[in-house]
Amino acid sequence: MVEARSKSIDSTKPSSKLVGEVLVVGVGVAGIQASLDLTRLGYHVTAIDKSMTIGGIMAQLDKTFPTNDCSLCILAPKMVEVYRDPNITLYQNTELKEIEFLANGNLKVTLEKKRLGIDEEACKNCSECYNACPVRFQEDISWFDAGLNMRHAANIPFPSAVPPVYGIDPDKCLHVNFGICGKCQDICPANCIDFDFTSQIIEITVGSILFATGSTQMDPSMFPTLAGEHPDVLNGIQFERLMCASGPEGGEIIKLSTRQHAHRIAFLQCVGSRSKKEGELEFCSSVCCMYAMKEAQITKEHDPDVECMIFNTENRACAKGFHEYYLRAKDDYGVKFMQGRVASVKEDLGSQDLIIAYEDIRTGKVKEEPVDLVILETALVPNTKPMADILGIELNEHHYFDPGTVDSLQQKGIFLAGYNIKPMDIPLSVVSGSAAAAQIARRLSKSRFDRIVEKEFPPEKNIRQGDEPRIGIMVCHCGINIGRTVDVEWIAEEIQKEPNVVVAIHNYYSCSSDSQVTLKEMIREHDLNRFIVASCTPRTHEPLFRVTLQEAGLNPYLFELVNIREHVSWVHMQEPELATQKALELLKMNVAKVRGLQPQQRKKIDIKKTVLIIGGGPAGLHAAWNLAKQGFAVHLVEKEGTLGGAVNKISREFVLPRERAILEKLDALLGEIRNEDNISLHMNAHVDEVSGFVGNYNVTIVESSSEEAEVEVGAIIVATGAVQDPTTENVAGGNVPRVYTQEEFEKLIEDRTAGSFKKVVFIQCTNQRDDGNMSSDFPNCSGICCKISLKQAMMLHEADPSIQITILHRGMQLSGDINAESLFDDVQRFAAIARYSPDNYPSIEHDGENIAISLDEVNTGMALRVEADAVVLATPFRSISNTKDLAMKLKVPVTHDGYFLEAHVKLRPVDFATEGIFLAGSAQWPKTLDDAVMQGLAAAGRAAGLLAKGFVEVEGITARVDEEACIGCGKCAEVCPYSAIEMIERDLTIDMVHITVPKAHVMDAMCKGCGTCVGECPTHAIDQRHFKTSQISDMIKALFPVPGEDVACRRLAP
Repeated sequence: MVEARSKSIDSTKPSSKLVGEVLVVGVGVAGIQASLDLTRLGYHVTAIDKSMTIGGIMAQLDKTFPTNDCSLCILAPKMVEVYRDPNITLYQNTELKEIEFLANGNLKVTLEKKRLGIDEEACKNCSECYNACPVRFQEDISWFDAGLNMRHAANIPFPSAVPPVYGIDPDKCLHVNFGICGKCQDICPANCIDFDFTSQIIEITVGSILFATGSTQMDPSMFPTLAGEHPDVLNGIQFERLMCASGPEGGEIIKLSTRQHAHRIAFLQCVGSRSKKEGELEFCSSVCCMYAMKEAQITKEHDPDVECMIFNTENRACAKGFHEYYLRAKDDYGVKFMQGRVASVKEDLGSQDLIIAYEDIRTGKVKEEPVDLVILETALVPNTKPMADILGIELNEHHYFDPGTVDSLQQKGIFLAGYNIKPMDIPLSVVSGSAAAAQIARRLSKSRFDRIVEKEFPPEKNIRQGDEPRIGIMVCHCGINIGRTVDVEWIAEEIQKEPNVVVAIHNYYSCSSDSQVTLKEMIREHDLNRFIVASCTPRTHEPLFRVTLQEAGLNPYLFELVNIREHVSWVHMQEPELATQKALELLKMNVAKVRGLQPQQRKKIDIKKTVLIIGGGPAGLHAAWNLAKQGFAVHLVEKEGTLGGAVNKISREFVLPRERAILEKLDALLGEIRNEDNISLHMNAHVDEVSGFVGNYNVTIVESSSEEAEVEVGAIIVATGAVQDPTTENVAGGNVPRVYTQEEFEKLIEDRTAGSFKKVVFIQCTNQRDDGNMSSDFPNCSGICCKISLKQAMMLHEADPSIQITILHRGMQLSGDINAESLFDDVQRFAAIARYSPDNYPSIEHDGENIAISLDEVNTGMALRVEADAVVLATPFRSISNTKDLAMKLKVPVTHDGYFLEAHVKLRPVDFATEGIFLAGSAQWPKTLDDAVMQGLAAAGRAAGLLAKGFVEVEGITARVDEEACIGCGKCAEVCPYSAIEMIERDLTIDMVHITVPKAHVMDAMCKGCGTCVGECPTHAIDQRHFKTSQISDMIKALFPVPGEDVACRRLAP
């Protein structure tokens, strides 16, 4: 065993450049994102994880909020991508043991990889060892099914694990401990079981290290007063595994003590978090409220008659779309939200019910509720201690590194991502991974592509005109997402009866790594030249399967993905028979289409290594600085005359210590940006026109002088920020003096005018969180207002302790900040805190001179009247006024809230669906300063990864013009939303007469394959590759057969 330690090497040798190699420690969703981004940025990655599989906690989840996507379904393609990336060396069962800081800035690391008793290179993931192993034992809570399942001595965490390698538990193996058995070794067809458990020591030199080791959920047995050791008391991860179709009970939600169906389930929030008790955490874990709502919703989908109760003191649903998700759980699914503090959970020995004793905060009375299952949403503890021990650095009282320590580590080449930074959900973890990759790329910019190799594919199979289509089909259960509604097995049997279908199978998860191996084996074994997967959305999964076809030697466009999840099972879950028939018909239609598919080719297009950034606030500034230091040119467009955006509205004199460091960095950055040669500033300017395509955008910038600047850029980052809604008249009864928004009041604090007030009342959730009697067109929570009010209250008190401060709220939203709870505690020492009901927003009364606020206080039930010299309203933060106009120019979507809509809420939070355009900061949703900076860096990393190679591959599915049929009317060019069609002149000779005629010409690099031109052409002179008119016709005929006409056995069309 190597002793864990770090040391510095004092050397006077000349420095050499940093190596283009990065060590990623921890391969959960943050580590996965960082690893993939780093390879796109031009760096080789060594990724290690201490467990047998990558994926982290996200791989254990059943669904993800707020979309209720199958968690593994959207994560598995990323896991597979990491596994088969030639520029990622992946070691599982591996830990970092030593770091040496070299004098040239590089880091020499020592890794210890524990062998699994199996030759991993030879293992074929056939499961023969698992089936042969006679040893069965109860797994512990750290294993994949969180202690709810039995496992064998020969095992794999789950069928879709990456790497797809089995291992042997030496503590349980009969052969290892007693020299008997050995059945696994006897039956293994690959002869890969060697019972070698020695540790392998690996030493490598890297330019940077990224720690993304995630978190661990507290064991429920730590809470005896809540019956934590009772078999029917689980933590959140355990319940995720219980409710998952691939879990130990196949998705049936039962009482583990009796194995009977559970009818009443209680979810207890804040267990082990927001607590002063020893061994527990003072801060909010930030994700528990939302995933409890998700678990309750999914439970109701399993069985609408199950009664679900969530016990909490407030609902922290404060990110994009989260409050609407809460309303859906409450109003549409009937989830009960019990506003109360739970004192104990005890078993009734007679009924075997679990009795929850709690205090109803609305009445102050102690009540009891009998339930079948109790889910303790226990705290998530950051896995930071092992790295702190290696680095020899003390953690703070919250188990995190102090900000100054983080800065010092970054100077040495060590970066953090995910839960190692602070409590965060999946989207922010993904953002943090991309942000860390961008920071590392800046540090290693001179070593880009030094160690990168290009992925090689086997020669592509020659598909000749006249070859008979040989189609393979894989129908996916998608856990129970599809299989619960659609009879997948029957469909696989029926579809194989179709002409040209050579083989059809069904499997649990088609996107898993083992399924990709199966797919390639099917192609080779059956000599297939077409393939169909019937599963979920092509938006996230089609690229995965296309690469798999390439690895099998087929053109990636000889593939079709049939969406029987969103289009069938999710929308027809109450009609399984009709849903099954619809799924079969969709498959038959696509079989008809696939018969006529042709190989297509993607083209490489040179790109401009320049980025346009719209918005000069915290996100835009950090994105610009990072990109400039990576060597890319930047055009920064700011609509105001000064840079800074939201930070210009924040008081510099009255500021909390943790914010001061961020503001000081931003202020220093402003001066450096003005002097940076790679950054061109466009002040008092706006984007007027945008044309072109990914890698080659043409942008017109109009400045205040009405001068126009034409710039060519390869990527665009939108960082336009948000502003607080100034509307207060509807709640204040008109335009009342001394009623302010938080932004307005911040200026008074800065100007020292606020000190003249002696009674200040803050009212939270004004014109937002649209439920109860608060009618607003902003249905969600801005997420930052509660923290702003606490800060302003603290600043007021520090300036003048005699000021009477009152805060009226409906549940403080303090997620995502490890210091927010302690700040709230400090404020409560001098401020009056009262809670109002969403059904009864406080009434503001005024007579021209005096202001009074009336409310019904929830905790006491009393009617209160509070006098005020000034009232500060937490109105919503909205996207800037020209968001929709800018969105139309960029051809990107916005939400009904008016914010820009990202490509995928979980896994592509800074990407737009439009390739080459990225999103940062409060343009996506209101952000704290640190989150805005992080997202700006993430967007910079994503943009740099696109531009780094100097070219992009454009889509092979484009329109094609038959010039003989084209009459040159130009209608196609008029309707093309991407300006991809130009009218060109062709010389034509008719009866010895030479004339020039106009013809339509498609510029493939700009064409997005939308098909608009195909529908507009009056002579059918335009067709679209991969979606030809003949193929669409064949699909219709498959659904509505024409008597006497057979579309089967179609040969490959020219």
